[in-house]
Amino acid sequence: MSIEVDTRCVDSHLSREDIRSIRKVVERAVRVARAHLAIDDVRVRVFIEADQVRPFFGLVAYTCGPHLVSVILDPQYPRWRYQEGRVRFSSVMAHEFYHVMRCRGPDSDRSTALGARLVSEGLATNFEEETGHPSLSSYTKMTDEYLKDLTQRAVPLLRERPDAQGQYGADTAKPFPSSGIHTLGWALVRTFLSANQYTPSEAIHLPAEQILQWWLTSLSPERPLPTADRSGHASSRATKRQLVFLPK
Repeated sequence: MSIEVDTRCVDSHLSREDIRSIRKVVERAVRVARAHLAIDDVRVRVFIEADQVRPFFGLVAYTCGPHLVSVILDPQYPRWRYQEGRVRFSSVMAHEFYHVMRCRGPDSDRSTALGARLVSEGLATNFEEETGHPSLSSYTKMTDEYLKDLTQRAVPLLRERPDAQGQYGADTAKPFPSSGIHTLGWALVRTFLSANQYTPSEAIHLPAEQILQWWLTSLSPERPLPTADRSGHASSRATKRQLVFLPK
């Protein structure tokens, strides 16, 4: 089944070399993702909207449903054009392809509740690593104290939905920041996968509630978050793979 890359919105703004590079990155991400999941029938639309992109790699991506991913680029921060940026671009695409497949199953209701988002983002982030992409240092270098703080903030708010600023429980003494969703989600899902001998692709159909309930029953005041495996593998059953290096 086809994966369509729609660059019509950027064709007049980017060079032909840029367009070819974007297509190569998406095609590579499809190949590595398909080694684990039957990714098909997806349209990838590419836009330029500088004010929506943080100046990190100059790109963000969103899953817009079970068949559509939007990629937003900023030509003023073109790290996505270079080797390191192409690897990150590929990792982001693998992440979004996982979301697409979850949207066809357990995440079909697109819940924005904190607990559901922690599981959804945690699974997708661990899938990036299952497909051979490098772990972000912001995850692997998290301190136990930081994870403990995020956990204590999150547990009372798991059923809450975000306010206009993207915070959960903003009227509480310790709201949960949207910036913590990926980091805590990565850690709690990684712990679940390791303890239950799943890879992210094997957990694609597991309901978020099942993972959350396992997590909550594992908590205690002395051990607010079971220690996550930070070795770079999503579970002990995951196959060791080379890091993804894309052609120049």
